[in-house]
Amino acid sequence: MLPLTLLALTFGGMTQKLNLPTDFELGGVIDSNSKSDVWNAQIQYGPLKTKIPQSSVSHDFPQSKRNLKINLDQLDSVSHDRQIVINQALSFVDKQVPYVWGGASLSGMDCSGLTMLAYAAIGKTLPHYTVWQEQCSQRIPVNQAQPGDLLFWGAPLASYHVALYLGNQKYVQAPQPGHNVEITTLNHGFYPSFAGRIL
Repeated sequence: MLPLTLLALTFGGMTQKLNLPTDFELGGVIDSNSKSDVWNAQIQYGPLKTKIPQSSVSHDFPQSKRNLKINLDQLDSVSHDRQIVINQALSFVDKQVPYVWGGASLSGMDCSGLTMLAYAAIGKTLPHYTVWQEQCSQRIPVNQAQPGDLLFWGAPLASYHVALYLGNQKYVQAPQPGHNVEITTLNHGFYPSFAGRIL
């Protein structure tokens, strides 16, 4: 089930909340009148924004209106799991969890403890070590990272820091002693070396 507030439809440069029942299930169809280009439609689910491929969009354009139908199969269980992982990581920011080396609890956590606990929210077990988390993920370039992917600093199989990518050039990290879990913007002064995809 998708909470209504997490869904939005973007097309023609405008965003509208979907007029769906709260218990709308994945795989349904949205009907919306629009004069916009249907191929630019995107679904936003929390911070996740999914480009809807042409194969999932059907349209019927009578002279009086344009009816856009988008199949929500693109919002599959993977997207749902990514949102749960992100929400879990953001909850550590809200709770002002401090950095603690070797920690993996609300009393304190280090970088790999944060990502380990975030993925535990969907029943995914990650080891409490950055290099081992590398080995649990598919290595990808940072510019291909999607919300919910891991960001790594350091050489492959020798990483020294990991964080969770949120999208829009932002990530959640447990940075260092004296700091709480925080949201940080990507910058060239401390840029990830590569990303890792688990979902």
